[in-house]
Amino acid sequence: MELIDEGLLHTYDKAIESYVGAKEEIGPAKAAIIALLNSYSSKMSDINLLIKNNRYASANIIIRTAFENEIYIRLYSRPKK
Repeated sequence: MELIDEGLLHTYDKAIESYVGAKEEIGPAKAAIIALLNSYSSKMSDINLLIKNNRYASANIIIRTAFENEIYIRLYSRPKK
């Protein structure tokens, strides 16, 4: 397994900062996106740590939950019609 690019991880941190630092009020949907982005970023860092320590089975489990987080992020961050 390859490590997740640190630049990509930094992108998620910047996304969290932009949502938190926005001037608009934080409503339930925005709070959900912030929580999901934070969880996703944390899971990606955890996966890198596990890969560095050759714990591939554990990394696969976290990859599954990270994938679920990504699906929710995409669902909640889509523009409303």
